[in-house]
Amino acid sequence: QHVEAQTKEADLNGKIICARAKRGDAVCMQAIRELCSHIAIGVSSCACLMNPQIVILGGGIMTQKELFAPLMETYLKQYMNEEIYAHT
Repeated sequence: QHVEAQTKEADLNGKIICARAKRGDAVCMQAIRELCSHIAIGVSSCACLMNPQIVILGGGIMTQKELFAPLMETYLKQYMNEEIYAHT
């Protein structure tokens, strides 16, 4: 279920979801976990094809490093080839 349906709010955005996750909202934290998992799958796929030296993620919600960095690290290690991960 989408976070809007679970929170019964239609006007949610990344800032609101991140703020609520920081305050311990389980639904918003789960939404962030799912987002990071999906992003990591995409990054891993691209890394397997292109073998980049570095991957840079940007955008508004990526400024929430304290939320996203540990999750992205975990999921990238899970999904990415070990050799590529070690050199990216």
